[in-house]
Amino acid sequence: MKKNLPVTDTEHLLNEEDMIVTLTDPKGIITFANEAFIRISGFSKEELIGTSHNLVRHPDMPEAAFKDMWDTLKSGQSWMGLVKNRCKNGDFYWVSAFVSPCHDNNRLVGYQSVRFRPTRAAVKRAEHLYRQLRLGRKPRLMHRLDPRNLGTTVRLMVALSFAFSLQWLYAWFVFELPKTGAFLSAMGAIILTPLLAWLFSGKNRLIAARAKKVVDKPLMTLAYMGSLDESALVAHEALFNKAKISTVASRIHEISRDSELIFSQMNSAVDQTLKGVDQQLDKSQVVANAMQSLSATLRDVARNTGNASAAAQQTEISTRKGKQVLQGSVLAMESLAAEVTRASDVIHRLEGDVTSINHILDVISGIAEQTNLLALNASIEAARAGDQGRGFAVVADEVRSLASRTQQATQEIQQMIEQLQTGSKEAVKVMSRSEQKAREGVDQVSLADKALDEIAESSQIISTMNRQVAGAADEQLSVAEDVNAHIQHLAELGRSNADIALDLRKQGDELHAFSHSINITAEQLQR
Repeated sequence: MKKNLPVTDTEHLLNEEDMIVTLTDPKGIITFANEAFIRISGFSKEELIGTSHNLVRHPDMPEAAFKDMWDTLKSGQSWMGLVKNRCKNGDFYWVSAFVSPCHDNNRLVGYQSVRFRPTRAAVKRAEHLYRQLRLGRKPRLMHRLDPRNLGTTVRLMVALSFAFSLQWLYAWFVFELPKTGAFLSAMGAIILTPLLAWLFSGKNRLIAARAKKVVDKPLMTLAYMGSLDESALVAHEALFNKAKISTVASRIHEISRDSELIFSQMNSAVDQTLKGVDQQLDKSQVVANAMQSLSATLRDVARNTGNASAAAQQTEISTRKGKQVLQGSVLAMESLAAEVTRASDVIHRLEGDVTSINHILDVISGIAEQTNLLALNASIEAARAGDQGRGFAVVADEVRSLASRTQQATQEIQQMIEQLQTGSKEAVKVMSRSEQKAREGVDQVSLADKALDEIAESSQIISTMNRQVAGAADEQLSVAEDVNAHIQHLAELGRSNADIALDLRKQGDELHAFSHSINITAEQLQR
């Protein structure tokens, strides 16, 4: 067996109210340790759980004691004994241990050990006995008597009483004492005392035999009681039964205490749940209101989007109409530009014709000058001819007058042609500018036509997007209504949960009262 070292001579005494509880699996591995065990042993909970219970075994404990314990437990019986345990730092403490197997549906699932503070007298006897066992000596089981020994003692006392009664009887006969009440009492004692002694001794033999079946552990009986007679066996059995009841009561008390803690935590959790449910209901109402507002907003969005889609479609139609008008304007402006171009060409040709007329007028002016010159020469010649040339002079004057008017008319025509040339040049300039403006107008109308195409396309896209937005808004409205319905359902569930929590708290209060009653009963069992 492994020895847990080091050890010291420092003892830790358990308090009167201390109860150490541990649970192990069938192999002795610790699965549960209460706070008292953790505090007294010095080990942490993490160090204890999952570790063999041998961790606290003290080297002074004889192997025979643990062998007896395991043999008893494996036979399905409970075991009670005095045990010296080692603390983590090497100190020690004594306990009176009551170990019992734990079953679940008739299947062994582990062992339960409940330990209390032993008496100092029992500790001293156990130290003496365990020391002898460690030294290899067989302890003297002093005062060990046969179960019939108590009856023998009683019979001896009865015999003495009977002899004493015979002496009284002999005295009454010899000295002829009056047969008074004392005489009758003596005779009754002679007859009844043996009968009562026989009954008493038989009953004690039965009690001792029954006690021996329960606690047939001479070593532990001697350690606890200090002797092995019938009274010690009966007292050991009583102590064993008390330990069994105390173990059950202590476990009930601990479970009740844990239950009260759980109930307190449960009530706190229920209060938190109620608070959370109230907050949930408030939040659900806020969300429900928000969802209703969202639903209304989505309806407005869907309606406005539908209106926008209709407006976009109308814009597209108007744009297409405007495009048709612009296309007509483009054709008209292109026709106007062509007409302006043709007018410009005509004016250019007119300007050329005016130039030709100028040339002709120059010729006519030259002819008029020559005619005037010839008329002058004719007048000169007519003057020389005298009367014979008078008629020719008249003709020459007429010719000169005609040439003069022709020259004057030519000058007037020349002025008019010059004015016409000036006007035609201005007209050419205006027509050129008009043609340029017309072409610029055609270009602008073309750009406007393209812009209308883009507007129409954008309107179509906007209309499509509006239809999509309207569809999405309808879907979101449907989803929002579903969410709102779910929120209302959650609110109903929250109210139902609140009712359940209230019922749970009421049941918890009832269980708490029941647990408190169990705790009181357990305390009464321990007394």
